[in-house]
Amino acid sequence: MSRVSAQPGEGTEIPEDLDIHTTAGKLADLVVLSTDIMTIPADQIPSAHVDETLVGGKVVYQRMP
Repeated sequence: MSRVSAQPGEGTEIPEDLDIHTTAGKLADLVVLSTDIMTIPADQIPSAHVDETLVGGKVVYQRMP
């Protein structure tokens, strides 16, 4: 399994057989959350907000402040 995260050493495990490369020049689909859901109690995860969503490297959603 590999791990995906904005910070090295933290993140979600993904199967090795997925063709995932995070190199310069590649486009990404990702979601930016309002809090680090890996460090808060499980019962607080539903209160996390999506701050930004990128699809194909383009911002498709930004939460208003």
